[in-house]
Amino acid sequence: MPSLPEAVDQKYGDEDAVVTEVSCIALQLRRSGRQRLPSVLILADCEIEEAGEEQEVEKRCEGVKELDISKNKLKHWDEV
Repeated sequence: MPSLPEAVDQKYGDEDAVVTEVSCIALQLRRSGRQRLPSVLILADCEIEEAGEEQEVEKRCEGVKELDISKNKLKHWDEV
């Protein structure tokens, strides 16, 4: 089961991934060699069990204004 940063990588690709397809749901933009996620990040039903390291979540979710983590398997609400 993935952490939140791992789920971001699985759904939106990691920083080293080469984008070969354009999706209707999310368009991946690159600026300064860094991945840029949409401001509304949907990670519903990704089987996320934990948030992961706070610094890693902040790094991966920079610029995200809304986060949908419904239908996941978070064990501790204090992480939310």
